[in-house]
Amino acid sequence: MSLKTGEMKQCLLRSRNYKYRDVVLPNQVPVIVGRGPQTKIRDRKCSKNQVQIIADYEKKKAVIQQLGPNPSEVDNKLLVFQAEAEVSDGASINLLEEDLKFTLEFLDSEPKIRNKHHSKISPDVTPKKLKTTNSIRDENSFSLSKSEDSSPSTSNAETNCTDGTAEKMTDEVKEMQSEQESVQKTIMNAFSSLSTEDRWEEYDHSKILIFTPVGLRPQDKVIV
Repeated sequence: MSLKTGEMKQCLLRSRNYKYRDVVLPNQVPVIVGRGPQTKIRDRKCSKNQVQIIADYEKKKAVIQQLGPNPSEVDNKLLVFQAEAEVSDGASINLLEEDLKFTLEFLDSEPKIRNKHHSKISPDVTPKKLKTTNSIRDENSFSLSKSEDSSPSTSNAETNCTDGTAEKMTDEVKEMQSEQESVQKTIMNAFSSLSTEDRWEEYDHSKILIFTPVGLRPQDKVIV
């Protein structure tokens, strides 16, 4: 049967749960619907061959037949095993009683099929995660701008710090040089104080005579 322009172009078994996929129902072609990758249904109570649906684009109706052991629902009426029911556009079809809910839709255009699990997001509503990311990005931008604005004062502080460090280092160098000079003087005095020859020395108007042999070092205390 051929379709005229402007007639139905597609029939969908539209899932009312975004976890599950929509099922395309071609015109006058039997389609088995149940558990599996076709619908993403994993409930073991739903058979892999739960129902068979044949869509009629001209009448905008479909015939559904129960194949699985657990009954399905058509417009809130249970469909027993091997029983058939004729449903119209907009009919409610539950593959299990009060569960796995779908809607029969006849369309005059070809919409995008919902094949992947995604959440329903209004165009005016930004996801929470995206908002959080944008907020962090804005805070980082603000911190960067604030850092750039305060960079001159930071540079001045660094300059002052550098100048103070340089002065401190200069004082330390001078102190080290002074200590080195003091050590050198001490060493020179020690060498100069060494006796280079045997000699007698008079003290207290010749009342005391002291003999100093060669190489004797002066000491603060008398060693007995």
